[in-house]
Amino acid sequence: MPTETKKSDNVLEQFLSEFETLVSGITEHALKNAEDEDEKAVIQSFAPSLNNQIFELNQFIREGAKKSSKQQEHDVIEVLKISSGVSLAKNAKGMFPSIGSLVGKLGIDRIIKEIKKIIYAILDMIGIKLPKWLDKIINLIDEIIAFILSGGSSKMMTTFSIQEQNYLNELTQLAKLEQAHQFKFQEDEDEE
Repeated sequence: MPTETKKSDNVLEQFLSEFETLVSGITEHALKNAEDEDEKAVIQSFAPSLNNQIFELNQFIREGAKKSSKQQEHDVIEVLKISSGVSLAKNAKGMFPSIGSLVGKLGIDRIIKEIKKIIYAILDMIGIKLPKWLDKIINLIDEIIAFILSGGSSKMMTTFSIQEQNYLNELTQLAKLEQAHQFKFQEDEDEE
């Protein structure tokens, strides 16, 4: 079974590494694509903090993973395999040439939101009880990425805000669905 632990560490490490590379690439390409000096200054002021936030979030996940059981490690592998988490983060970098277009920005933003879901699933699988501040930090990271992608455009920020509202509605509906599944599963067990 030591191979499984190594595989879990590798898959998780690949995902975290790809996520880190994706975020630093977003800031790098947004900076290259920036049209004026003010936009560049804003991106340059956010980039170091954002990169550090991602690094620290990844460290938090790594520390939690070190304390996980074999079953939890297996669950992380399954989550990453089924969600294609590594390839999602890796393939998102292919959108960098389109970072200047509306579709490119929205696509990258959406991929970040999907990666957030995977991160929450990993945290759940390794048994980390989410501290209240963690959700706020993950949302802060998401907001900074959206701001960088928007280039300071209020029109783009509105578009990202609408996309965020849709994402939150989606999460609410997903939570209701999960609760209904749990209730049905519990009902089926009670009948047996």
